[in-house]
Amino acid sequence: MFPVIFHIYGFEIPTYPVLLLFGVMISVFLFSKRVFEKELSLDFMSDHLLYFVFFVFLGARTGGVLFHYQVYREDWFEWINIFNGDYNFYFGVASFLLLFIFFAKRKGEDLWKWLDALSRIFILVFVFVACAEFAAGENYGTDSTLPWAVTHDSPDVRLTIPVHPVQLYEAILLLFVFIAMSWYEKKTTHEGDTFALSLFFYFFIGFILFVSDVRFVVSGSLFGYKYPLLFSLLFSVFFLVLFIWRTHTTPSILHEN
Repeated sequence: MFPVIFHIYGFEIPTYPVLLLFGVMISVFLFSKRVFEKELSLDFMSDHLLYFVFFVFLGARTGGVLFHYQVYREDWFEWINIFNGDYNFYFGVASFLLLFIFFAKRKGEDLWKWLDALSRIFILVFVFVACAEFAAGENYGTDSTLPWAVTHDSPDVRLTIPVHPVQLYEAILLLFVFIAMSWYEKKTTHEGDTFALSLFFYFFIGFILFVSDVRFVVSGSLFGYKYPLLFSLLFSVFFLVLFIWRTHTTPSILHEN
């Protein structure tokens, strides 16, 4: 829809990173407040901030290259062209989580309390990612005759007919999840369940969008099922099991605002 937000002296400023940066700034502000409320130490984050930033960037860039392997196979030097906007945010989040868990365990931090503090922030960032994808014409929908169907003016979109604004479907659903998890976190007396439930809803929403055939998917398949669908189902089950485990095998704690 709006892949370029504005032009400056002949340079195009893509909408995707601008929206994502805006979302991250809001999320960091809310995260800082939540860390204070949970009596966690921001020193832990600040001491490892450069590592986190680097690994998020590296993971996101690596994911973008892998998803467009055919393009980069022809010219591997294009990998270092960090201004072409080819990033995969989900790989960046996964890289951050793995590194965060490593440092938290190493420093003896309360891992589950940290993950609970991060959970709603992830959901809010994913809302902005979905909006950015809508603007850039990424992860677009299948053809639709509904009155709110849209047409993406982007060479990367294979469909030139009106399609489902599936990115907005996802953003709206995730916004409801963010609100629900904000309420749930205040009521729960367990650690780690907010994190698990938040990510269960995230992956389950992705699964529903794939099953309902409103998202256009180009990928390989296993037993006749597309990889993204299997991926979202697998992680939905994983985080649901993790949620059940955290609520049934961990002792209740005093509620913290």
